[in-house]
Amino acid sequence: MGPLMFITDVCNGGKGFPSIGVDPSSDQTRSRVYALCHDGSRAGPFVMRSDDGGNRWPDPVHVPKTLPTDGTNQRALSNLAVNRDGVLAVTWHDRGSDPAGKCWDVFVAFSADGESFTGAQKVSTKPSCPATPGNGWAAERHPWGGDYSGLVAAADGAFHLLWADSRGERYELRTAQVRVTR
Repeated sequence: MGPLMFITDVCNGGKGFPSIGVDPSSDQTRSRVYALCHDGSRAGPFVMRSDDGGNRWPDPVHVPKTLPTDGTNQRALSNLAVNRDGVLAVTWHDRGSDPAGKCWDVFVAFSADGESFTGAQKVSTKPSCPATPGNGWAAERHPWGGDYSGLVAAADGAFHLLWADSRGERYELRTAQVRVTR
């Protein structure tokens, strides 16, 4: 075992809200630990995988962005969860499709090993554009919707997302269910 360290030490100081998930599957990846972090820019998220209960953490793997982008790498509010089949889901809010960088969508990518990921898939059906009179100061203070986002894996293997969305006149909570087969 190497020296003790903070997970965020591996991810360049780890800005934002990290997430941790444990593989509950019954195969050889059972109890694999995943950690998600940002490197201080809006280019994340990054995923790390520990196969020994968190004693060693290899270099973070960037979750690739395979969608149209304006080059600003505006991503935030990332989450991760691992389902009963050992499939890792990573979600994030992304402004890359908006040249003005004011509206965002929710995306998801999947991985069976924490090292390679599917292409990003858009989950939200419309962009969230928070600069509305109904949001008032909240749009300036919380342009990504605040801290109201989450991701969980259900007992049936489906992933459930929750986020604050402002496709209308004010922030409202939205949900979506996504499934993936291995």
